[in-house]
Amino acid sequence: ASQSFRTCALSFGAIGFICSLIMFIGADYICEITAHPGAELPMRVISPTLFIICITASIRGYFQGLRKMVPTAVSNFIEAVLKLILGLGGAAFAASRGCSGPVQAAFAVSGISIGVIVGTVYLAITFYLSRNSNIPDTDRTVSSRSAIAKNALRVAVPVTLAGSALYFSTFFDTVVINNRLIFSGFSEEMADRLYTAYTTLAISISDLVPSTLVYPIALSILPAMSAALAGERQREVRGYIHSSIRISGIIAVPSAFGLAVLARPVIQMIYFGSLSKEITLLDGST
Repeated sequence: ASQSFRTCALSFGAIGFICSLIMFIGADYICEITAHPGAELPMRVISPTLFIICITASIRGYFQGLRKMVPTAVSNFIEAVLKLILGLGGAAFAASRGCSGPVQAAFAVSGISIGVIVGTVYLAITFYLSRNSNIPDTDRTVSSRSAIAKNALRVAVPVTLAGSALYFSTFFDTVVINNRLIFSGFSEEMADRLYTAYTTLAISISDLVPSTLVYPIALSILPAMSAALAGERQREVRGYIHSSIRISGIIAVPSAFGLAVLARPVIQMIYFGSLSKEITLLDGST
């Protein structure tokens, strides 16, 4: 287990470091192809999180493999609180000083970077303090790093591809929607307003139930399923899968129908009537 953790942490850390460099150095080019001029500074501010979150994921995975969910929960809570306080506080401070929009955005996303850093520091301290009590040291034989890396890739690659599909679709939305709106005759300002309404209002609400209720269910059954698979208890594995699908469906299906029927009232309730300002489209409709 310790060898697996070290191997995965080094591998993921290397990947995250490379991605952080690409994002930091290529911010100008990314903003150009996505038609988001002025977003270079916020992108560079948030780029270190790509590296840090890879280390965070390794430590969380270690604890979750031991079915210890408290470190993950506490680190997530720390991140969320600091994102809220420092993000809003930083944006308000920049606005009070008369800073430009990109600078205000950079202050806002700095809350994410700081939150991730502090959450990772907490995980690292927790890991260090509990490293001798997590796993009984009863076996000195370990697999080689290459064997562990191959086994990890067999699991990580399919999961990463499946998980990346949503994020790639969001990135393609960023590239396509703004450019198509501008090509259709909207000004850059109007295109940004329409795209922001889509991402900030619609997407945030539609992700609310999955991110807060459904994803934790999937996360919590992984260690239990791994133990059942290792013990070749197939009936127990099927029970975990069926139970998680049923619970997720009970939550998700009513939420989907409710949101489809009450989309505008829900957004107005959560965002305090932010839809009261109408947007006039090209055909004159609002």
